[in-house]
Formats: sequence, structure tokens, C-alpha cells
Amino acid sequence: MTTTYRGKRSVLLHLNAINFDFNKLVDVSFRTLLTAFLPLSAAIDILLMFLVEGNKIIFRFTYALMKVHKKYIKSASNA
Repeated sequence: MTTTYRGKRSVLLHLNAINFDFNKLVDVSFRTLLTAFLPLSAAIDILLMFLVEGNKIIFRFTYALMKVHKKYIKSASNA
């Protein structure tokens, strides 16, 4: 939370409130190149983009997934 730009990220605040380990989620998504969360066809596309752009694409795609599913994440009441 201290590394965010404004320190006010509603999704991170919610995940902290329900005691969800966000660091574990990020670790799994980066280590598996998002294959733990996406179908193989999408993961292959991300892998090809990763080979072209590097780590930036994993950060961008993870952020986009969280932004798309923001309402669902914020509706969760437990980890």
C-alpha cells in the first residue's frame, strides 16, 4: 500500500480489510505468466508479448485484470 502513487487504492484497501494476501496473488500471477488464471490460448499471447516487451506487459495485464474485475473483487467479504 505504501508503494502506490496516492496511497488510496480502493481494491488494495478492500483486500487488506478482508485479510487477503495480495502479495501471494501477484507472486503466483508473475511466476506462472498468468497461466494460473487464464486459458492457455490467452497465456500464449501474453507470453509472446512478454518476449517482445519484457516485464512491463505482465504488470499491465495484471492491472487490467484487476481493473476489469474491480466490482467482483470489492463484493468479496472474505479472503
